[in-house]
Amino acid sequence: AKIEEARNLRRLLEKETVAIFQAAMNEIWEETAGWTKAKIGKITSLVSGQVDPTQEPYASLPHINGAAIESGTGRLLKNFRLAKEDGITSGKYHFKANALLYSKIRPYLRKAVIVPFEGLCSADVYAFETIDTEIEPSFLRYTLISPPFTTYANTLSGRTRIPKLNQKQLFAYEMVYPDRAEQCQIVAYLDSLQDKVDKSKQLQEQSTAELDALLPSILDKALKGELLN
Repeated sequence: AKIEEARNLRRLLEKETVAIFQAAMNEIWEETAGWTKAKIGKITSLVSGQVDPTQEPYASLPHINGAAIESGTGRLLKNFRLAKEDGITSGKYHFKANALLYSKIRPYLRKAVIVPFEGLCSADVYAFETIDTEIEPSFLRYTLISPPFTTYANTLSGRTRIPKLNQKQLFAYEMVYPDRAEQCQIVAYLDSLQDKVDKSKQLQEQSTAELDALLPSILDKALKGELLN
């Protein structure tokens, strides 16, 4: 019973830890008075024209789809493979190193990431080819998983059977942003906070694993009557 109670406390702590990051995001995007406004379509462009992933050099490039992007954090997961390893044959978009990717399927999952290497992405992922110099790319990444944009995307994409944000809807969104120096400060703050959240989650996972390992030992001792000594 005590171990199960500890497990429940760990799960609660993990939810509260994630909530801290979301609260910080809410606070930042609630205080945007004086920020510049511009439609995403006016300050960015997307990669266009698909390539054949069965041909080199594309077959040997990493293939990034929505499943490789962590929900709500702006982080890249490690569960991706090369295009030839995935066995894909349909056309894919070729992006350069440090491109910003956004998964347009089920926008409520809030998946956006900057990929530090060259690769391919599916048609379900938008790859930004250019971003206005006034915009820090990582600030745009956080904007795409921010509460205001998520609400906007959910309102529009929820009208279809499979929620999806089309390019016209994406480009029509009027994002707000401060000067680049403040954007960098916001990014640094959120990155630092996310690192702390990650470390806290790792400690919680470690504690949970230790509890799981402890239970069989306690049960074994209980069956042997050793706990009564």
